[in-house]
Amino acid sequence: MLTHPLRRLRVAVLLCLPIMTIATPLRAQARKEVFNTQSLWSKLEINDFQDRGPWGWGLDGILRRKNELGRGSIVQSPMRESVRPWVHYNFSPMARLSISPIGYMNTTEYVGVPEDRDRDPYHELRTTFQFFHHHKQLNGRLMHTWRYRYELRWQERPGQDAYRYSNRIRFRYRARLGLNSNDFYRDK
Repeated sequence: MLTHPLRRLRVAVLLCLPIMTIATPLRAQARKEVFNTQSLWSKLEINDFQDRGPWGWGLDGILRRKNELGRGSIVQSPMRESVRPWVHYNFSPMARLSISPIGYMNTTEYVGVPEDRDRDPYHELRTTFQFFHHHKQLNGRLMHTWRYRYELRWQERPGQDAYRYSNRIRFRYRARLGLNSNDFYRDK
């Protein structure tokens, strides 16, 4: 048997349900226009650890391109170009600390609606500290990777002389499974 307050709640819900059902179509929004924007993301990484003990260096370059508002080629408009040098220190084959003393990014914002075309591109300088560590399972076939990244960012503010300073902390977890090898980084 329902207690008195629960009975009232049930009656209130049963009375409100038809009103909410009738009122829902009245609040409908206009159909949103969706653009089939395509983008190309590419990254080139070069790293060298030979004959330096635990120390190494690296360089990464990122090139992202897009079409705008679903029209044109996938490489028609810039999205981001960046270059970052790295210094690496390997604590072990499964743990690495990396520092990018200064990286350069040039960014053109995503164009999702026609009004976005008015946004100016901007550049950014970034200092990055990151720590990777790995764990392998299933005789090396399955590799778990954790990446912790702390970024110091100086972003240009289009139309202004001052830069905007900000910090960002990022975390990434990735699991990779080798299908044709018994160790992710060995046996090609």
